[in-house]
Amino acid sequence: DTFMIAHFLDATAAGIYSVVVTIALLMQIFPRALRYMFLPLLTELHSQDNKPIFKSLYKISTKWIFIVNLMTFSLFCPSILAWK
Repeated sequence: DTFMIAHFLDATAAGIYSVVVTIALLMQIFPRALRYMFLPLLTELHSQDNKPIFKSLYKISTKWIFIVNLMTFSLFCPSILAWK
């Protein structure tokens, strides 16, 4: 995909695309780790019909995913927004 962008556009666009894709992949690491960690527990709680703990755990894990992704994006946001 980077080669196609470089072919049809220019090297600058391909470089920016490459950086953005790398950041997007970095932002997936923490959510995947939490998903693999909490999925068995959430599945068990759901099968036991334990909705209060299920909702609480789901809220906490979703909040942490959002916070970590927001911090990751904010580290790179000035360089992305500065491109014209």
